[in-house]
Amino acid sequence: MYTEGPTILAREHRLLASLTGERQHHGPYGPHALPAGIAAMMTRKRIAVVEDNADNRLLVQALLEDLYDITEYVNGVDALAGLRGSLPDLVLLDISLPEMDGTDVARAIRADALLQHLPLVALTAHAMSGDRERFLQCGFDSYVAKPIIDERELHDTIATLLARA
Repeated sequence: MYTEGPTILAREHRLLASLTGERQHHGPYGPHALPAGIAAMMTRKRIAVVEDNADNRLLVQALLEDLYDITEYVNGVDALAGLRGSLPDLVLLDISLPEMDGTDVARAIRADALLQHLPLVALTAHAMSGDRERFLQCGFDSYVAKPIIDERELHDTIATLLARA
């Protein structure tokens, strides 16, 4: 049965999209289903933040929450368990963590077949000469020093690594 009118067509479109699993977006003329490939590109990337300091977690959340879905962990042990249960697209990892040092977490991630592909960013106050190279040798893909003075550096680092993944 064919029905007319924008309200009925929109309702039919939503029903069809829900049956076919297509993601919808709302344009100026109402909802429209997106092809699966485009919907996949529009899916927000997930970033895991492993940071024991609540103020640092809050700052990272404020800088990234409009662009990414953020999952937070306060130590390396919880992070490893959580990452295995819900794979992020990228991990921001502090170095000085309780229970398990960030470099040990990075090594464990690189040794885990399920996690080894994850881009890892050392997000750390360790900013002495040679620290960057040491962290890259431990399996990190990149390094951002804390405190985060220029948020563009963090955004650019994340965008570069996600584009490679």
